[in-house]
Amino acid sequence: MANAWYYYDEDGVKQGPFTAAELKQHARVGAVRSNTQIETGDGRTSVASKVKGLFPEPPSIFSGDFLPVTVPPPPPIPSTAEPKPVLADDMPLPIDKTMEPESEPLPQKATWCYYDTAGVKQGPITFSKLQILAMHGVIKKDTLLEHEDGDMIPAKNAHGLSFKEEQPVQHERQAPPHNRDVQPVPTTAPQRSMVGDIVMALFIFFFVLPFAIGVIAIFLMTLFTL
Repeated sequence: MANAWYYYDEDGVKQGPFTAAELKQHARVGAVRSNTQIETGDGRTSVASKVKGLFPEPPSIFSGDFLPVTVPPPPPIPSTAEPKPVLADDMPLPIDKTMEPESEPLPQKATWCYYDTAGVKQGPITFSKLQILAMHGVIKKDTLLEHEDGDMIPAKNAHGLSFKEEQPVQHERQAPPHNRDVQPVPTTAPQRSMVGDIVMALFIFFFVLPFAIGVIAIFLMTLFTL
């Protein structure tokens, strides 16, 4: 992306991409300093101090009882160089292609601590290290952070700190346990019982019933002959 911005922390790790507003926020919290290496989305590099509008202009300071004196600005000096545009949140930051880093980046001061899942205090570490741990999921939004000045805040309230996207947990459906003691009920039992009843009825009708009728007939004949 042409409007994307990157910077290299004190360990040489490339951080980003960021928008212009996010890069300014990193500069305000100290993650980006004047000698931090800056890179644009199209590959141009420079130090942060050469980026127009990245750092706020220092205010004028007056001491004692003296009142500030208004001095007219000097006449403009003709120059062949292109004027640098003013930084805005919705426009890319201008960088001169010919600018090179003037010096090696200075190490950032370790001013942050965090409490892990066991409640053990870890640190101190720099804000860049804090950002790396947040992107790898070690520091989450509800992780408690502590600054060197004693302030303690949840990580989600730390300005400029990005977190790893949390994926929803999907629970697999488990098959119901199989009880080996339960035997399957045979499906042919009712059919076998019906066939047996039919055979028994035919046996009684053709064999038992005629035999009983014959016995009764003989008994009656014997009775009448007496």
